[in-house]
Amino acid sequence: MIWRVRTTRVEIVICVLLLTMTIFNHRTTLAYGERIECTLYEAIRNDYVIALIEGAYSGYEESFDLTNGYGVFYGPCISVWVSSLVDETLVITVKLGRYLIPDDYDVQNMMITKEYTFTLEAYENTTLTLYAMCIEMHDYVPSEGEFFDLGSLATGYLYDLVCEIEDNYAQDAAGQAAIWAITDHATEEDLREMGADTYVLKRAQALLDDADVPYSVVKEEEYGYEEETRTSNNTLLAAALAVILIIIVVGVVVAVSRHYEKKRSPPQQPPYYP
Repeated sequence: MIWRVRTTRVEIVICVLLLTMTIFNHRTTLAYGERIECTLYEAIRNDYVIALIEGAYSGYEESFDLTNGYGVFYGPCISVWVSSLVDETLVITVKLGRYLIPDDYDVQNMMITKEYTFTLEAYENTTLTLYAMCIEMHDYVPSEGEFFDLGSLATGYLYDLVCEIEDNYAQDAAGQAAIWAITDHATEEDLREMGADTYVLKRAQALLDDADVPYSVVKEEEYGYEEETRTSNNTLLAAALAVILIIIVVGVVVAVSRHYEKKRSPPQQPPYYP
């Protein structure tokens, strides 16, 4: 036997009102002192915020130290406008190693290279400038008006390297060269074509070595020779300083000895002339 339950419109309205009051009371309770801690990725997916992510370069080269005339592909090169949609305080973290995927396929994919945490009060909005680097060497660099979505997080060698970049504040050409060594398998010749010099390449290699990444952007014989030369120069400098120090110490000892010798010897009588 099937029982048929009749529901009146009044009962439906009462149920809807009760549900609305429950939700309102819950949200009101959260508004008084509740803090939500999340990543920017989670905040967007959970509709806590809306965000617009774009290149930070506006066309004025004086805004940044290093550009290629069209945009900036490392350093503080990403701008994010974030607006809260909730009445709670949000503590939001932009995770290190987060990929940024461009709307335009011809624009470079980017990666966050410096983790950042900020607080957003209820219905507040703010604009941030984030550090990022390019992970596609040959695509167009991001500039103002080129928009991005958040992607997944870096893993493996790339994540190990970006941690090393953040720890050493290598938000520069050396850090970018090291990243391209992984993402694009860039060789020394490739990086020199992109403007890297020997100093940048050596620093990039040091970052890769410190992160235990088995990639090379400097020829081993060249890298080893330069390291050996530097060690030899340091040894010669240390030896020269040691010799100078010995000379100074010996000079001081001799001067002090003569001073005390003069004080101990009796005064000489002037010659007598009858």
